[in-house]
Amino acid sequence: MTHRLENAYALLIAVDQNREPSAALPAVARDVQALHAVLVHPERCGYAPDRVRLLSGAGSTRQAILDALDWLGDQLAAIADGDSTAMIYFSGHGHVDGGEHYLIPCELNLRRLRSSAIRAADFADAVAQLTPRRLLVVLDCCHAAGMAVKGADAGPAPFAGAALPPALFLPTGKSPGAGPGSGEGRAVLSSCKPAEYSYLRADGRMSLFSFHLIEALTGHAQPSGGAAEVLVSDLISYLQRHVPQSALAQHGAAQTPDPRLTGNFLVALVLGGDGLAKGQAAPDPLAPLPPAASWQASVSGSGAVAQEGGNALGERAVQIGGDNSGTIVSGTQIVKHYYQAAGGSEAHVALNEVLGLGNRLAIIGGPGCGKTTVLLHMAWALATSLLAGEPEPAHSRLGLTVAPSELPLPILVPLASFARYRRQLPAGAPAHEKTLATFISHHLISSEAPFDLPVDFFVRLLKDGRNVLLLLDGLDEVANEGERAEVRQSVQNLVASRNAMRVVVTCRTIAYRSGGTALGGDFREIAVQAAGPRTAHRADGASGLRLHPPAGQRAPQRACR
Repeated sequence: MTHRLENAYALLIAVDQNREPSAALPAVARDVQALHAVLVHPERCGYAPDRVRLLSGAGSTRQAILDALDWLGDQLAAIADGDSTAMIYFSGHGHVDGGEHYLIPCELNLRRLRSSAIRAADFADAVAQLTPRRLLVVLDCCHAAGMAVKGADAGPAPFAGAALPPALFLPTGKSPGAGPGSGEGRAVLSSCKPAEYSYLRADGRMSLFSFHLIEALTGHAQPSGGAAEVLVSDLISYLQRHVPQSALAQHGAAQTPDPRLTGNFLVALVLGGDGLAKGQAAPDPLAPLPPAASWQASVSGSGAVAQEGGNALGERAVQIGGDNSGTIVSGTQIVKHYYQAAGGSEAHVALNEVLGLGNRLAIIGGPGCGKTTVLLHMAWALATSLLAGEPEPAHSRLGLTVAPSELPLPILVPLASFARYRRQLPAGAPAHEKTLATFISHHLISSEAPFDLPVDFFVRLLKDGRNVLLLLDGLDEVANEGERAEVRQSVQNLVASRNAMRVVVTCRTIAYRSGGTALGGDFREIAVQAAGPRTAHRADGASGLRLHPPAGQRAPQRACR
């Protein structure tokens, strides 16, 4: 039987793409994807998928990294007793300039290197504010020439790669006072010492460090068979033994992981908490992972749902497990069954039909199902048509048949950033500074791009009811319920009496339907169902979007396996 690691969160950052082509690190994408896969797999490390955030590619921007740290902080702060575990993994370029260390995001600007990068001291300060009892920070910031993912001697001038010293994150004399056997503490691990580089395996499939890190997380580091947990001390000892050996054997070079820690604590489960049986070999990090069989359920209307092993109580309750009917998935074969309740209906819609459903839309769904991707697709299609003055791709991709000059201007806003902006305002800030319109002007003009526009340009644009498509991403990512209610009200205030304004909000289903998060009745719900071999979707290959009936007319309770 597999288990989940309670109150465990992870933030994984891999800056594999870059605005500066010479700073791209394509191999780190494979590393972070492999690490993410073992962390969330129920038969490996046991982290819940919705508690692991992955940033890579074009999503590894400076702002996205800072917002993700805020997300992690909010999640940890919401745990009343603070009994939590957190892991932060960064793989990308480090840079040193005049003794100051920097982390390089994907939108590196060599002419404004300091302002486009993240000061390592600021990143470390944000990490220091996190409140878990157990924290592991893993830094892989100095990738080697030729044998690895970037030219150590041919970086874009004045760019100078450098490993980040762990002392930035855990200074001597300032670390928490956790004893070696306390089950809590903090650990920082750099993939190499300052004068060294981080190398790829000779076969190029993964970095040496990440390969051995995944080995350590999946049972290779345990001193004896049967251990059900991975302790940070075992993980570090394993890496300190095996990474130098592999670097010397495969590249004739030195690579020595550089740790700093206080206390000893668990960071993962071994094989889902089952541990290795006597004589059982630990899994190969390069081998495919076993299928992750799991139960999923969602309820519309009254009633209750219990996962396997629990009890379902209440009117029209649904018990999931055993031989109960549901959406049964075997490979790519899908059979659907709905538990019908009275009234309402559901219908599948294509992406190019969504904007035709109304001016107020709430796109909901589970973690990783593609809610943000839908918004990015809308923004891309509109921006492409507007810049070209052509109807395509907005016509075919979004179903918009108006002239190019009449297309709405897409404005994408991460709501977690809005919440952070409000939190940082002084206590006596005037009410207008707390509005979503003011934040949009701040976010787009002051923070994101050097537009030559008046500072209140977007405030006036929105208040005048101009033709825009407001794409508000991640209402659920405002973790504090009080702050989420304020953000929700800010959205309602902005759209009130502006019937022509198009607004699309994304939120996880469970958050949207609890705690008063749902927006007003004029917002129509659309559920995104991720398409994949083990995900519920139409067997005919149609869109993974499902139109829900209006609130109060909820249709089926449904259960899926």
